[in-house]
Amino acid sequence: VYTQLGAAGHCGAAGIYSSNRRVRDPYARWCGRRGAVRRLPIPISLQNHTKTMLTEKYTQENYSEQYLELLQIAQDKSLALGLPPPEAWFNEAAEDELLESLQGFIFENLYPHLYRILPAYWGNSCQILSAHIFSCLKSMGINCDIVVGEVEINGTPECDATLENLQQEYLSETPPIGGQLIHAWVSLGGDSIIDAGLPDRVIKNYRFPEQFMPPIMVGRASDLSKKFRTRHQPLLVGAEYISKTNQINLASMREEYEKRF
Repeated sequence: VYTQLGAAGHCGAAGIYSSNRRVRDPYARWCGRRGAVRRLPIPISLQNHTKTMLTEKYTQENYSEQYLELLQIAQDKSLALGLPPPEAWFNEAAEDELLESLQGFIFENLYPHLYRILPAYWGNSCQILSAHIFSCLKSMGINCDIVVGEVEINGTPECDATLENLQQEYLSETPPIGGQLIHAWVSLGGDSIIDAGLPDRVIKNYRFPEQFMPPIMVGRASDLSKKFRTRHQPLLVGAEYISKTNQINLASMREEYEKRF
């Protein structure tokens, strides 16, 4: 069952969440292929349940199981790369009550704040958005981390992210510039996902009905796969990765959020 979340006026954000944001260019480093796709993306239809539009892969499989396997591999690769090890809580599933309460806070408070910072198309700005969400939650004493990797939308890989490219960027002695073949999201542990960069991309490239799309995805990997045909594929874990490759001062950002919320 879909709830209309994306319309203007949602969760006290009247006049903020509008389609105007979806066609403007982002700033700083952008993620993925800047809206380009290797092949024509398959539109997502909520009414057409043919094999082409809605495959059994998305409607029946429990993607969280595969996600957790990829997440464990990503943690091992992160340690080998020299990223700080995730804390013990990271492999534990976030409680449903926490996800629900955070969803309300994010929609009503954090989303309007982020829109004022970046009043543009968010589909290519997952790095800075994830950094803000991570810093905000950490300032509130909530355990979380940033996961980076690839994301598949309705069968199409969006970012051309590979472990080799991510490793090369992290080990580079000179700060990388320009596009970054990556997708980033925030996790509270286990299969939980908070993703601000993906909704705009799904609507723009896959014609997903905007009225059924929340401004920021909050949920479990399996739920997001079934609702939005999105499959996050972890490759590395660690906020330090985003900080280093995008030159973002997470400590300073966290201090600013401590003053705000």
